Amino acid sequence: MPMEGDGALCFTLKSRQDQVYKLIDDPVVGLTVSGRMASAYLTNHLPNGNETLPLVLDLLTFQYGSLEVSQDGIAIGPTVTLPWTGSWKVKAKGLKVSVRTGQQLTVRVGSDITLVIQKRVGNSSEYKRDFLGLEIKNGQGLSDQVDGIIGQFERREIRLDADSVSGEGDRRRGSLTVAGQRLDVCISERMDLREDRARECWWYADSNNILENPLRHYRT
Repeated sequence: MPMEGDGALCFTLKSRQDQVYKLIDDPVVGLTVSGRMASAYLTNHLPNGNETLPLVLDLLTFQYGSLEVSQDGIAIGPTVTLPWTGSWKVKAKGLKVSVRTGQQLTVRVGSDITLVIQKRVGNSSEYKRDFLGLEIKNGQGLSDQVDGIIGQFERREIRLDADSVSGEGDRRRGSLTVAGQRLDVCISERMDLREDRARECWWYADSNNILENPLRHYRT
């Protein structure tokens, strides 16, 4: 998650397969985006019913505009399905939807909400499945009531206390303020599954102290 100050905050969410969560929920704008937890991230490992895995998505559903995005295609309403292949643009039901290079889908709601969905193509030699990533590129049009696993961070302040940082290089430690709550963090390299590469961030292990509510609150 981007934040005020130097760097970004990262933490891990784990979920059971096929669970659906509200990622963005804004009752004022009328925008709800839900995501389904993939059944498995690795093709050579099928989890049992009680096992939790890092939260990666294989389906995104927009209540606003009746848009559904999967690895196979983009469905707009009940009758129109468009492919990931190539580059194209379409306007439908209050949304502006465009695909670039078959891997990036941009959804614009009005003039000041832009969401980007990345299609990550898995590496078959490493048994990795395709999955989807969601980013709020422009959230200025979201209201101060926006909620959801991702949406809440558009209204909640995340700030690094520069005076708290100590150590050098990969031994740096510091304190973050998240909506008035102070958390001790350390610098770390964590795998960004969307890009399949490590990124430096301020790491905090317990997601329950980061989210405004327990993860179960966001289930649909």
